Amino acid sequence: VALLMPGCTGGDDDSQATTAGSDSKSEQPPAPDAAAPAPPGAVSAAGGESTGAIAVGVQLPGAQLQMPAWAGKLADEPFPVKEFFDSRTPPQDNAQALCLHGLAELSSDLVVLYPPEERQARHDRVRPLEQQIGQLADADKLLAGTVPVDTVRQVLTQARPGLEMLEEAQRSGPCLFVTGLEINSLLPHAQAVRTVARLATLELYEARHSGDFEAVERSPTRTLRLSRDLRPRGPAISQLVSMAVDATVLSAIRQQVLPRSDLTAPQCERLLAVLTQHEQQGLDPFQEAIRTEYIILGNTLTGLESGRISPADVELDQIPPRLINYEAEWEAANRLFALILASAERPYHEMVGSDPVASELQQLRAQAGSLANSLRNQQVFQSAVVIPILLPGLVQVREADARSRARLGGVQALTAVQRYRRVHGQWPDTLDAAIQDAGLSAIPLDPYSGRPLRYRVLDGHPLVYSVGSDQQDDGGEVDWKYGQQPGDFVFRIGA
Repeated sequence: VALLMPGCTGGDDDSQATTAGSDSKSEQPPAPDAAAPAPPGAVSAAGGESTGAIAVGVQLPGAQLQMPAWAGKLADEPFPVKEFFDSRTPPQDNAQALCLHGLAELSSDLVVLYPPEERQARHDRVRPLEQQIGQLADADKLLAGTVPVDTVRQVLTQARPGLEMLEEAQRSGPCLFVTGLEINSLLPHAQAVRTVARLATLELYEARHSGDFEAVERSPTRTLRLSRDLRPRGPAISQLVSMAVDATVLSAIRQQVLPRSDLTAPQCERLLAVLTQHEQQGLDPFQEAIRTEYIILGNTLTGLESGRISPADVELDQIPPRLINYEAEWEAANRLFALILASAERPYHEMVGSDPVASELQQLRAQAGSLANSLRNQQVFQSAVVIPILLPGLVQVREADARSRARLGGVQALTAVQRYRRVHGQWPDTLDAAIQDAGLSAIPLDPYSGRPLRYRVLDGHPLVYSVGSDQQDDGGEVDWKYGQQPGDFVFRIGA
């Protein structure tokens, strides 16, 4: 079962991460029975009875609010599940409903939240805008300046009602997306946030041409907040999408904002405040993914044992639930997740290229070699067979987190460098000089070395770089191509 969809772990850019139901999806809307209609008499976000507006208290497909019955009953839980689940309870002023309403104006994925009879019309209205956003938000064309500004402005005008709803939601209170916690739970809101990130690139492109700095501040603030909102109790794919959203926004800042000749030092300071807020308020995506994926696997095991879930639901058609050794499955799950959590406490530069559960999984798969005999004799399996199949690729989440932290630090540093130039008329001799001049506490750390990010001026242009996954300093002269070759993770203003 693939929790990490194609594009999430490839060598391109984290902005290529996708979800089920990505841009390659069919043009047809979901089937009418894809989700339950809003309950009769539900109060809409605007007040009054539901007439197609998303209702207050609306739930994402399969949303799980109740504590798992098995939580806290295992002596060897790798972490306190009940405490974690309680800490992710939606706040009283949860802005999820209004936030979903705004996202639904921009993404056809969320038609599932409306009554079945309204979905086709909503899909036909929203999908053309969504497609146009995707076509215009081509980073290479935007960087080259070949996208018609007037066309971008027309699209931004069409998208404005949805964006205003999102801004209203963010003013009204925190947003915690209450998702399903099953292995096949749908996450339509995650893909919708990707659309907002693409819109952010268009907003920053238009702002570069119009000179509007308010959009430069407003757009990243809104979009990075949505990225943070994807993280609480989010599975691995939600964390990957969150980091892909960050990559999209940060690349747009580097390419469309920092090269502006009219950019002032106070504006750089305002931008640094937005980036610092994101750094300080965002949950650790790797830690969050570990805990949420454990709960998802726990729900899967209990569901298989009780009959609530059939093996076909999780692509285990050849494994009869009555033959599963649930004690062995729980023991394997607890041991593997304890190893992953222990590795998460170590600095990433000590773990580059390693998989803390690789040897354990190899042993489990070797032990499961007698699967055919057990099936033939209809005997209970002697070891875990479900966990080795369904365990998600959490190593990829940590690798993406390292790239994401390096990227955020790199854009922060470049912003401080650009600010220094605006104040002093030249590039700083050292990165520390720019950081101190901007009032920041320290040079951002390079997750691949555990040391500060590097800086140099090459051919008159400033570079900030991480040593990358080979952990060798190449002076910023060789780009690593997102880990596909030896070299440094290089950040430049503009290109």
